Amino acid sequence: MEKCHGHIRNWYNIITMEAFLPGLVSSVDSGNLVACLWTLRMHCLELVDKPLLSNRIFHSLIDHLRLLRQLDLIAGKDANSCQSLSFEGEDWLQTLLVFGETLPADSQPYDEEKNSPSRFLAQAVARTHEDEYWIAATQKRFNALAHLVRNYLPWLLPEFAPLRRAVCLNLSTPAARNLSSRNAPAFIDELDFALQRFWSRTPEASELSPLAEQLRGLLPEVRKNFTSLRENLQRIAVQVEQLTQAIDFDCLLHRGRNLLSVALRANSDRIEDASYDLLASEARTAGFVAVAKGDIPLSTWFSMGRSHALATGRPVLVSWTGTMFEYLMPALWMRTYSDTMLDASLRAAVEAQRAHVSSLHIPWGISEAAYSDRDMDGHYKYHAFGIPALALSPTADDGPVISPYSSFLALPFEREAALANLNQIANMGWIGEYGFYEGGDYRESTSSPERRKPEPIVVRSWMAHHQGITLLALANVLFDGAIHRWFHADPRVQAYELLLHEKPLRPSAIMAIQNARIPRCLSASSSL
Repeated sequence: MEKCHGHIRNWYNIITMEAFLPGLVSSVDSGNLVACLWTLRMHCLELVDKPLLSNRIFHSLIDHLRLLRQLDLIAGKDANSCQSLSFEGEDWLQTLLVFGETLPADSQPYDEEKNSPSRFLAQAVARTHEDEYWIAATQKRFNALAHLVRNYLPWLLPEFAPLRRAVCLNLSTPAARNLSSRNAPAFIDELDFALQRFWSRTPEASELSPLAEQLRGLLPEVRKNFTSLRENLQRIAVQVEQLTQAIDFDCLLHRGRNLLSVALRANSDRIEDASYDLLASEARTAGFVAVAKGDIPLSTWFSMGRSHALATGRPVLVSWTGTMFEYLMPALWMRTYSDTMLDASLRAAVEAQRAHVSSLHIPWGISEAAYSDRDMDGHYKYHAFGIPALALSPTADDGPVISPYSSFLALPFEREAALANLNQIANMGWIGEYGFYEGGDYRESTSSPERRKPEPIVVRSWMAHHQGITLLALANVLFDGAIHRWFHADPRVQAYELLLHEKPLRPSAIMAIQNARIPRCLSASSSL
């Protein structure tokens, strides 16, 4: 793809891959890209040393079986036998692999020559589309586990159970299961030597002799697989680093204001006059990574505006349009530390969102999103909806249009409230084959006072950007802040983490905001 100062441009023809004119480069989009690439790089490097077989694989399979049992798609006796397994036990893997052979005929079990009868309930029972989806998803899980074991850990297959009972081979030890792409080759070399010695000392009539020979024959390919996996992970990490190093934010710096311009026109190599001047915006990510890369001066971070307003009695950094997107999207990568300006503002912004719609008795979560109006081609229109009380823009508009992805963004700050909100949205039917819909448009229903219960127009689409935000937010929640961990593992991020520890307003500054009539905002500099 054609680039400008290392930046990927904003629009390309997806057929020819040519950039559309005037070839804009967005500073915030490039900032988000670098954050994602740094996260990817550190995850790849972590995976080199991470065991392939983890308890998460085990628990995901058990969760799928539990769900199929709840849907009456699997026999209770068989489901219970699997659900009672323990990851620390000796037989869990063999039990699950054998169970995988019993899946419906349209699956692809790990041993395709076997055609065991299905243990699912009678096929005569009519299945819904949802039933079929979860059956297929479960099949994929079992097939993935079988593929992993067959290609990387074949000594754990059921047919090699007699060999695992041979103490001298050490195949029942944790070391035989907890293999990563880095330590596996050494283990395989030792196993090859042990199998050779074991085979030479085992009588030919023993059933163990051909098993040892068979397993030893698999080891060269297994070793190759582990080596290839490690090389691929390391190659991705190198390629990502090359991409991010080439991205130069210096060309986007508005030197007169010491701020990042909103964009650069690639055809003229000139930046736009408008610049990002608020810390409470997605430019927070771009400013942070650009400083951490060494492309722009540290002072640029402190040039970003820190004006505050009061919302539900709490001070909150002011954004341009008061969207959840502006406040919370950078927190997908950057940790939010307690007793800091950012943590206080982000929590206050979420509280303001909830309070804003409380009297309307509708779900909360207002941010930029598609709404029910359509253009000439039938596509939903898009607008930055936000809370006017948090916005500097005089045209800030709340809609109200409610977007489910906003609740996912809020999960780290108001976990129970966000989950309750998502549950309410799901019960209202805002969910389809690819997850939650883009949103619900309440503009008409809330503007009609005669309507006792507002009814939204559901925007039945899925925007890739918002789906990605949702997945990152879920990864942080379900995997103990995984996105944060990988992003902050980068040495450049660690070197500038202190920027995220900026102290909140002092009580005297908060009092000044409370007493001030005009203007309603007060710069955070008054707290210094």
